[in-house]
Amino acid sequence: MFHYILLVCIKYIKSERSINNIYYLLKGKKSTQTIQDAYLFQLTNFFGIYPQVEKNTFNNFVTQLLNNQLIKHVNNDFVIITTYGETYLNNNKRPLYFNGLNYNKIDRAYLQSIILLIQTTTNLANGNNRFIPVIEDYQVQKIVKKVLQTKLNNPEVICSSVYKDLHTLLDSYNGDDRVKEMFVMYLTSNNEIGHSMQQLAETYKMSIEDVYCELMNLIHYQLSEIEQNRSAFLFLPNLIGTKNVELLTDSAKRTYELLLKSHTVKEISQIRLLKENTIYDHIVEIAYQFPVNIYHYMSVEVYEKIRYVLDELHTTKLKELKSKLPDSVTYFQIKLAIAITYRNRNEE
Repeated sequence: MFHYILLVCIKYIKSERSINNIYYLLKGKKSTQTIQDAYLFQLTNFFGIYPQVEKNTFNNFVTQLLNNQLIKHVNNDFVIITTYGETYLNNNKRPLYFNGLNYNKIDRAYLQSIILLIQTTTNLANGNNRFIPVIEDYQVQKIVKKVLQTKLNNPEVICSSVYKDLHTLLDSYNGDDRVKEMFVMYLTSNNEIGHSMQQLAETYKMSIEDVYCELMNLIHYQLSEIEQNRSAFLFLPNLIGTKNVELLTDSAKRTYELLLKSHTVKEISQIRLLKENTIYDHIVEIAYQFPVNIYHYMSVEVYEKIRYVLDELHTTKLKELKSKLPDSVTYFQIKLAIAITYRNRNEE
């Protein structure tokens, strides 16, 4: 699974960014560059889906792709998918339900809440109120405790409701049956401790990274199904936190607030004690997600020239685009035009 995800990302990026950019994307690094890349290359679904992945581990997987001739180097840290890699993807298509943009902050908490809820209710239903929680995260414990306090149902009823919800979700999941088994084995009840990622990896002869991605793919599927039809589920919607609605960096958010108050770039720069170029970078970041009046920053003629070159070259490499445009056109204007064009196309 992890190899497959990397290969999809490499295919979409088309060697226009280094392999390190994919690493930051998967970790969910909240930087202007990473966020812009997520939108620009249509990889928002993978944003932040694996925040724990280590750089050495990531590099090892990239090396395996290189050794298997699924990708090849084009320049230093830049790689491109090979014809063999394209064939591999076409012959091994699999359902991917990741929605990192919406769920990267709530997916792990949701999974841990299910684990702790099942452990708690099965113990209480069997008359045992003294047990060691397998989930130590205080926020998750808080979620489960709140849910149990606000629901009048007894533990047996909650267990039954959760069972029915999970049965519905697993039954409709269009993925490998082994993933459903792994999910169940990962859960803890009153008389059985769930398997660790390491144990699942050994049992199913997978890497820990593959196990994690398989489970997260299933979790994102569950979150999507519950979000689309909450009334069809008895209890699990109570465990879902507030999802992300945008991917702005904190600094860009503050700039956006000032833009909405009609401050100019120069004024925002003075108010925030930041360089004007930094504010311009924020505007590009904002433009991928919110309406921005491009004609505040360039004429209709300049925008049309940039769009023409974008369509002609089929690239987002700034130097290549700049070389085909008048010297008076700035890099900021090119980046903003790319962002606006991307957003307009996605809204069509």
